[in-house]
Amino acid sequence: MKHLYPHMIDYGETLDKKYGQGVMPDKLDYKKMYHMDDMQNSGMRKAWDARKLRVGDNYPAIAFAYGIIDYSRDETIDVKKQMDLVIESKTRTPYKVLEVGGGNGSVSLTLSNYGCDVTCIEPMTSVKKYWEMTNEHWFGSKKHNVRLINKPLHKSLRDINIRDFDTIILSEVLEHILPQDFQKFEKLLHDEFSGRCIYVNDTHPCGIGSGIIYQEHCRLVDDFTYDGLSVGWDVIHREKGHLVLEKIIEDVRD
Repeated sequence: MKHLYPHMIDYGETLDKKYGQGVMPDKLDYKKMYHMDDMQNSGMRKAWDARKLRVGDNYPAIAFAYGIIDYSRDETIDVKKQMDLVIESKTRTPYKVLEVGGGNGSVSLTLSNYGCDVTCIEPMTSVKKYWEMTNEHWFGSKKHNVRLINKPLHKSLRDINIRDFDTIILSEVLEHILPQDFQKFEKLLHDEFSGRCIYVNDTHPCGIGSGIIYQEHCRLVDDFTYDGLSVGWDVIHREKGHLVLEKIIEDVRD
């Protein structure tokens, strides 16, 4: 196991020594938690190699952004065909998108290559190199137009104006962020954001300690979590780990 995920497991062992085996720490160094090499050894690699948005999380996240609830579950088609289906069926167009936790870049880079203005907050080590690899493999060029903020979410809030965006996506992300590190962003969403906010998890509920190392999934994401996130929003769609919220504040961008 360690030869597949050396960076994550090294960091997990460091935390175990400091806090105790299996005890969730009070804070995490998100840059140490994730690394390109570890990500490429994960279960996401198969879809990455095949240039496919996973139908349990990243593809529905994009479909929901375009107003499509009944999206294709066909696992045989690649990103080009997936996006052809989205463009043919869309009822909404995302123009300015914020993705929180972009991982290998498949969501943000796809949206950018299809005309969206995308900003992504992703603290992972080597993310710039990783995304150049992804964009070249998926779309034929290392160069891309996504604005990358290579910091943890709670340290990125001064780098964004939440009112600039009409769509926010968190795909397989919420369980990776300590509640205290998500709190200010959640309040910002509730108070100032106008548009569509999309949470997507393939596994639901997602329990603490269920990742590669104990600290990776650092908060429980379940129906109770989604109940709390939905307060003050219109619920457009909710099914297991998929939650689509919308809130329109008149003149929020004036």
